[in-house]
This record gives sequence, structure tokens and C-alpha cells, in this order.
Amino acid sequence: MSCVFSAEIESIQKYVVTSNKMWTIRAGSYILDKFNKDIKDEFDNNKITGGKLIYSSGGSIKAIFDDEESAEKYGKKITTELKDETEIAYLTWAVEKIKGNNGISVAFEKVGKEIQKKRSEKQKPISIINHPLFINCEICKKYPACEEINREGEKRQYLVCQSCKLKSDKSKNRLDIYNDIDGNRYLFDNFEKLVEDDYLALICSDGNRMGELLIELSKKQDAVELLGNFSKKLDKATASAFKKTVEEVFKDYFKEEKDHSPFMVIVLGGDDMSVVMPAKYAFEFTKAFTENFVQETRNFEDNLPEVTVSTGIAIAKRTFPFSNLFEVAEELQSNAKKLSRWLKKNNGSREYSTVDFEIISESLVKEISERRKHLNFRKYLVTGRPYLIGDGEYPFKFEELLDIAERFKKEKVSNSFIHSLYDIVEKPSTMKIELDIKLRRLFKKHEAINDISGYDKPKNNFEGKECLPILDIAEIYSLIGG
Repeated sequence: MSCVFSAEIESIQKYVVTSNKMWTIRAGSYILDKFNKDIKDEFDNNKITGGKLIYSSGGSIKAIFDDEESAEKYGKKITTELKDETEIAYLTWAVEKIKGNNGISVAFEKVGKEIQKKRSEKQKPISIINHPLFINCEICKKYPACEEINREGEKRQYLVCQSCKLKSDKSKNRLDIYNDIDGNRYLFDNFEKLVEDDYLALICSDGNRMGELLIELSKKQDAVELLGNFSKKLDKATASAFKKTVEEVFKDYFKEEKDHSPFMVIVLGGDDMSVVMPAKYAFEFTKAFTENFVQETRNFEDNLPEVTVSTGIAIAKRTFPFSNLFEVAEELQSNAKKLSRWLKKNNGSREYSTVDFEIISESLVKEISERRKHLNFRKYLVTGRPYLIGDGEYPFKFEELLDIAERFKKEKVSNSFIHSLYDIVEKPSTMKIELDIKLRRLFKKHEAINDISGYDKPKNNFEGKECLPILDIAEIYSLIGG
């Protein structure tokens, strides 16, 4: 009996980001990208007996097999291959029979629940720290060291674990997307060289409601063919949107013929995109990528669905622990998804793209939601985050926010003006009228930007809280125009 096979690579970001060293992150990204491509190639070349791939993206794999035995054999095969390639990344997989009408969609839902159950029950690998019988890896500092390696350009040797050894072996390999975009530009091994000023940005985008979209497609006639086409077209849409966005945003950078790439891709495939770059490019890049990606999916044929994205942008000094930055970006992406779901529920059946961002100054950060509870006056939140990207009925739109910052930049608004906005945030007035007076005085000094799309007046966000997003204006302008 035919069955659905589903697999998830556990904690994919934690495998990629095991240290702050850029070469380990780049190598982890390459290894997982190659793992995914090898899976696709095997199915495309009919090397997997009785199986048809219907989705493969980031750490997610879904396929239809002729029988349970073939599916389980394949699950064991790729589990072993992933262990051989990474040493520490691990796979959770499940199989569900297809029965009766709407069998594929029912199997999809059941196998998804089984994956979640197995993930909750599975005991995570334990790293050994400060054990008297082991020496920790000098790179990731999480797993026992097993051998020494030499790094090109460095005089010392490193005692490393098996996972970091495998990454070192692949650290000179490049993702195909680099060759498509920036030729043979040099890829840096540290963040200090990638980011010329103090701040870097990690941008993480993810497709909205992907699990639900796959289930909806699985209910249609010719579901297997539709799902397979959707997966392939989604991959192409992501790569095409990324390439187009890089060419738009870094156009002037490439004209300077610099010898290094201005960004580092971490994940790019299916509906996932994660990239690191100097913070001053992050907002324009996010807006352009979202627009380009959605447009690519609108061009899908065969009645395949349009896909929107939710994005988290985490910004910090280049010395900030990168694993912590990833956690922040994932929390921001989750916040953005909450707004996307709310907009869909309250504004009809269409999908919405959203974004949340945060500039981090502390070495240790609270959860974003906890930190933002204190960003208020007596009555107002001083941020409108998360924001809507694109058309839709919502008072806080990312394009309008960026437009305000660009107008500030064009009019050469002084740093003292921005500092005044920060002062209002840091020393909140207890009276609404006093706050209004302060804002009007500030904006009156710059008549050309007096109309800021109503952002000098409070409006309700999706949680029903009154927001006056002066902090958002100040923070974006301080990065792109200050």
C-alpha cells in the first residue's frame, strides 16, 4: 500500500551555527545544501526504488512510496548519510499509509503529528563540557576533540571534534548561488571583515502556512504531480528572488569591483532564506526580497498557490554571539508570523507578508516580547512592530516606515533630532499632552518631513495596543542615514 514519508532535520540552525567562526557557518550551510541536492538528484535520476519526491526544503523532506518497506529503508538510508556528513545533525522521520478518499491529505496530517510526537520524545545528544576524560573542541567548545587540524593562513593548530573537522574539510566550498551572482569574489572567514562598520544583520525569511498549503494541494486531483511541481517551482522562485534582490540592493557595491562578497548565505532553498550582511542593507534587502519572492510565486502555473513570507531581522554588533543572534532572529520571525496569521483571519482569505526587527545592544538579551513590555509611555508602545509588507489594511506598513527614514536621509535630518527621539523613548513623559507637544516641536523643525504618514499619532496594533512607533523611525534612520 502506498504511503507518505516525511523527515525533518532537527535543529538545523544549531548545526550550522556551532561557533562564531564564519568558516564553520559557511561550511555547515554548504554540507546541508549538498545533502538536500543529493536527495533531489537521486529521485530525479530514479535511483530511489518505488519513491517520488514531493517536497525537499531546508531540513524538510516529503515523498510518496509504493510501500512501507521501501519508505522505511529510505529513512534508515538518509539517517546514516546525514550522520556521515555531519556527525551531529540528526533526522526524525515517520511513515503513514495512504487510505481511501483524500488519503494523501489525511496521511500528510497524520505523519506530521507523528513527527512532532517523535521529536518531543527523542532524547537530544548531550555535549560533554569540562569532563576530566575529554578535551573540548577548540572551535565549537561543545563536543569532545578527536584530532588536530591546520587552518590556511593561521600559524596555530586547532584540536577539534569530528563535526568541526568535517566542516573544515568543506570550508572552501561555495554554494552555487555565489557563482550565479558574484562570480569568484572572496568569502571572508570572519565577521569583522564582512562588516566594515559596527553592525551586522541576520535576516531569516520563511514561507507562511507551508504545511497547510501542502495539505490543501494534497486534496486536489493529481496531487502527487502538483506537489512535486510546487516543490521544484518554489526552489526556483527562492533562488530567482534572491539573485534579483542581490543585484538590486548591491548594484552600487558591485560597481566598485570589490574583491569580496558583501553577504553570506546560510540557508537558501524551498521557502527558507537566511543571510548575513552589513546592517545598513538589511531593511532594503528584506523589502525587495519579499516583493520579488511573492511575485515569483504569483507567476506559478497549474493553479499553484501564491506564497508569502514572514521575516525576522536581528541586528547586533559584529562581536555579538552568532548563535544568540540566530535565536533572536527566529523569535522575531515567529512574531511576524503571528501578525500574518491575524491579518489572514481578520482581512479575508488572502495571504500577507510580514516582518519584525530588533537592534540588540546587550550581550545577554531578554525575550523580545518581555523587553517590549517596557517600551511604553503611560499608554503607548513606542514601537509598531511587527510590520506588514505589501498591500493590506493595517496601520503599520514597512514600506511607509522605510519611506520616512529615506525622507529623513534626503533632508539630512540631524543626529540631534534622532537623539531627541531616543530621549523621548528613554525618558517617557507621563502626560499625553506633553508627549504630543514634544513631537510637534521636533517635526516642526523639519517642515519637509512634517507629514510622516500619521506616524506622529498613535494607532492600534493587531493586539489592540496603542502604538506610537517613534523608536522604529529612530532606529532605522540611525542605521541607513545617520
